[in-house]
Amino acid sequence: MGEGSSEQQQQQQQEKESEQEPAACAAANEACCTIDAELEDAGEDAEDILSSDEEYNHKNFGIFQALPVEGEPDWSLDEPDSAEEYLRRVRYEASRCPRVVRAELPAAAAAAGAHAAARSGRQVLPDVAPIADAPDWAKPNRSWVLQFVADFQALRQQLQEACLAGGYPVVQVPHVNDAEAWDRACFGHAAQAEARGVPAAAGAEMTQLTPGICSKIMALEQPEVISLFLRHSQQLEEHCPDSLPLLRAQWLFALAARLEKPCHPQVAAALRAVLRHCCKLRGVVSQAGDPLLPKLNVLIVMAGAYFAQDEELCTFVDSVDLI
Repeated sequence: MGEGSSEQQQQQQQEKESEQEPAACAAANEACCTIDAELEDAGEDAEDILSSDEEYNHKNFGIFQALPVEGEPDWSLDEPDSAEEYLRRVRYEASRCPRVVRAELPAAAAAAGAHAAARSGRQVLPDVAPIADAPDWAKPNRSWVLQFVADFQALRQQLQEACLAGGYPVVQVPHVNDAEAWDRACFGHAAQAEARGVPAAAGAEMTQLTPGICSKIMALEQPEVISLFLRHSQQLEEHCPDSLPLLRAQWLFALAARLEKPCHPQVAAALRAVLRHCCKLRGVVSQAGDPLLPKLNVLIVMAGAYFAQDEELCTFVDSVDLI
């Protein structure tokens, strides 16, 4: 008897719960709808506030204050009869235009525009290839990078102190805009072919720093150093697309030792171009004993680590105070 009454009570309890479930679901749905409506109202209120703020700023701090006019346009007139009426019509039309308009430029039109810009002499940003990678055996390790950065910084400090103290031999240098005279000053008559990437005779390549290079860079002011470095970087791309002549590398290294930090954006772009060029050449070096590899790594670490143009190399010198 007790078991029968217990089963009846459980059944009644289940029936009550099943009757309450639809009511609970309906209440929950109603609450969700209420929340959604409140959020939608809040969003509309926020948009209204933002719109009113923009309108307030536009009227109180924008062109309305430069050329103030009041009222609506007089559409009974065929043509505006005053400057004020003309401004009213202009602002009436402007108020009905969207604030932001986006236009998709077809690929053919973009290519035609780039071609027209190139023909007119305007600069067009080229498609820049990513920096080439190299096998691990061709890359300098962390200790090598830190040692080079310390030595390069010491060299820069010595040059800076010498420039401030004076006493170094004064030499005549060409005008900064005389490109041909600077080519002769940098490379000499016999070395100009090598600097432009033309193969030199066997044994003709110099293995030591070009005589007189230090006295020449010491005689330069910072704008001249920048101009000359930009020219050497550009000539490296134009005349030596698949090589790195020793004379060109020496001048790039010496001029970089005189560059002041922080770098001008043009200088940073030139340094990154040198970095990209050297990384491309390093990517095709086939053996660790290649005599070109040390020259490439010197310029890569100089531009990438010291002048912060390579993210990976920058992690090696995060703790070093570079000046």
